[in-house]
Amino acid sequence: MKGRQNQEFPDAHALNDNSIFNQELVFVDVEATTRLKESFVGALEAGSIPNGLTSPIASGPARKLQSMRNCETLAANLALAVSKGKSSLSISLNRSDYGNGPLSAGVLNQVKLGAHESRGLWTKIPGYRDHLNPKNSRQTRLIPTDKFRCLLDSCRIRRDLIYAKPHELILLRRGRGRDKRDIPRKEWWGEIDERQRAYLPWLEACIERFNHVYRATSFKYQADTGERRLYPQLHAVYTDDFNQGGRLYTGFGGHQGLSAAERRTIRIDDRPTIELDFGGLHVRMLYHLAGDDFSPGADVYGMPLEVLDRHPVKTFEDVPGLRGDFKGVLLGLVNGTGTRKQLVSNARRRLFEDWHDAKTYDTYQRNRRECEERQDRWEVAKLSVEEVVNAFFTAHERIVRYFGAGIGLRLQCIDARIARYILTEFMIQNQTRVAPCLPVHDSFIVPIEYETMLREAMQRGYRLIMRRKTGSGGMFQIPIKQG
Repeated sequence: MKGRQNQEFPDAHALNDNSIFNQELVFVDVEATTRLKESFVGALEAGSIPNGLTSPIASGPARKLQSMRNCETLAANLALAVSKGKSSLSISLNRSDYGNGPLSAGVLNQVKLGAHESRGLWTKIPGYRDHLNPKNSRQTRLIPTDKFRCLLDSCRIRRDLIYAKPHELILLRRGRGRDKRDIPRKEWWGEIDERQRAYLPWLEACIERFNHVYRATSFKYQADTGERRLYPQLHAVYTDDFNQGGRLYTGFGGHQGLSAAERRTIRIDDRPTIELDFGGLHVRMLYHLAGDDFSPGADVYGMPLEVLDRHPVKTFEDVPGLRGDFKGVLLGLVNGTGTRKQLVSNARRRLFEDWHDAKTYDTYQRNRRECEERQDRWEVAKLSVEEVVNAFFTAHERIVRYFGAGIGLRLQCIDARIARYILTEFMIQNQTRVAPCLPVHDSFIVPIEYETMLREAMQRGYRLIMRRKTGSGGMFQIPIKQG
């Protein structure tokens, strides 16, 4: 696939097939690819070669081809970083990392050449290794300069021309935060039981079928800068084992990174769409798993206000945005671990100090502004985090044993099965009229004429999976609302 037009995507070109930079294939429009590659190579070759460096394009047919592939990959990943709004691109300068991969060690010469003052395409920030605490180690980072950004502008590389297709349709990740890593298939395949050996290939076939339908469908949405295309390609991500996680995610260029307002503008084959969402999915799921019925009309997030002798509907109307804060607090209790005191501390941090963990300056500014707005809301409502958390414990005493138990990933595994059931009904079992259905974890987007079919599939999928999990014949009613 490298160096030629991709047969599966006749209007696209694979730029960084299996590169060490990303774990996804990056595709862009073929003409834009050609312009970028030629301009990038021209910028590297402009002028004399500085002392200690060599030409970016080696001599000889085979080495020249490899050099051009290196340039493609480096340019593609830098373009992707800029399009994502990232401030830098991490890269290893360890020559041994390039042994038998699709990149040769010659890419290191190109990295140094592009950073030289005579080229000025990026600034190179050296990495470092902390032998006492490896978690503090960092790879070398390349920060694209205005010159490189002008290069992208001249090649007309737009955000909606870049999208991703995963190498693996099923990923298993272990660890948390910076310690998180993907486990190669050859490692986890030997650890799973016979039931999973039968189930996972079937799951891969289903995901590939979903993606096949997406590739034959046109998806567009309205951005601030005009109409943009979407290229959803799904893959499932599990955490630690195949009983945790399993939700379906899209790579870059998919729909899951859009805001709620942008998702409302999505058109599927130029048809308007509707998004339907499960109401209080994980909380209601816990009640049903515990063998308790729960009124479909009850507001799981407003119940603590009743404990505090406050009217939920009026309070949420008087303080816009407060219900979303309460939802975050409750989900934090379900997903988090620790004592009640630790859960209060974690909730306070998520609500009011989230900006400390931002990775980019823009995210830092946005998160800080949102935290300040939340602080204002809670002051207007005259509420404290501690009293709200305690009220949640009282209001949901029937499932309080799950709070702080870290059960969230197991619940995700259940809602992932529900999502796959719904997608299967739309794009596999419904052979007479295949309707593309886009998942956003516990909500789904379909052409508006399929709203009734989606409501029925969501209710049926929830009931079926919950009956299997509990071994009971309960009705398992759950509210479904427009997203």
